[in-house]
Amino acid sequence: MTTGTVKKYLAALVTKGIVSENGTPALKCETTKFFTLPNEVFLLRLPPSAFMVYAYLLLIEDRRTHTCHPSYNTIAATVGLAKNTAMKSINTLLEMGLIAVESSNYFDKHGLKWKGNNLYTILPVGVAMDGWMHSINGSYTSWSWMQNADVSFGSK
Repeated sequence: MTTGTVKKYLAALVTKGIVSENGTPALKCETTKFFTLPNEVFLLRLPPSAFMVYAYLLLIEDRRTHTCHPSYNTIAATVGLAKNTAMKSINTLLEMGLIAVESSNYFDKHGLKWKGNNLYTILPVGVAMDGWMHSINGSYTSWSWMQNADVSFGSK
């Protein structure tokens, strides 16, 4: 792509108000809702279904407690998966250390005990990254050295 082509596309984005004059995204936080996704998640090479479930849990989490409690049916319907696939994705996220899962129960008006929705706690992504580094190196290595390093993680 030539410099002229890039300038033409950038000018079109500025005209539409998507990008500011200095080339940064022009976000209007008052009217647009969005959430952040940690960059490190892309290094973990999650299966697509687990990635979508993780993104959904981040979207609906309580930002103060980092918890949410959707049902398997809600997760599956929202991200467009079968309930079984959503359950497997939750297990994948649990095994990778991205979430913690706590089952819950409730009592109905007749005093019968029923299983409630799981309580999901979104864990710091650094915990999963440490586990990922351990699995590829065969020994414990903290990922913190990568945060400021100029390292490429592309496949060979």
